[in-house]
Amino acid sequence: GGWESYRSDTTTACAAPDPNTFSGPDTNSTALAVEGLVAAGGAFNGSPQSFFEASQNSDGGFGFIGDASQSPDPDSTGLVIQALVALGDQNNPVFTQAGGATPFTALATFQLGCSAAKAQRGAYVFPGVAGPNLLATLQAVPGAAAVAFPLTAQTLQPGLPKLKCPAH
Repeated sequence: GGWESYRSDTTTACAAPDPNTFSGPDTNSTALAVEGLVAAGGAFNGSPQSFFEASQNSDGGFGFIGDASQSPDPDSTGLVIQALVALGDQNNPVFTQAGGATPFTALATFQLGCSAAKAQRGAYVFPGVAGPNLLATLQAVPGAAAVAFPLTAQTLQPGLPKLKCPAH
């Protein structure tokens, strides 16, 4: 149920996910393929839900390579959320880990809050990189908003959560 970003010989099966060599099916390629197939009305030969389930970390997030041992990141977690939205599985209980951890709660841990500089609040960080990260933010926001590609013009609804920081 997973896709690789590149495979030189498409007549052979995908290799198993290997975080050491960054090879095999990955969550980002799979999420984008799922969204494209759903938008086009396509069908799946394998279960992307099963691939995502096997790739999910205990904190609810997802790393790049489709292996639950890889540390999660906001880009991969955000893209997988978008794929789950496209599949109608964003609230599927199989994606809730022990203690109630979900992809949404994992994604929120990467978002800068009130302790960040005012201009950086709401942006997302990438693990190991100081400060807000533009790519992480761009890939996390649609997931946090629970929308899937193709994105259309959206109006924020009044009930969406807002960051409420105390005045300094």
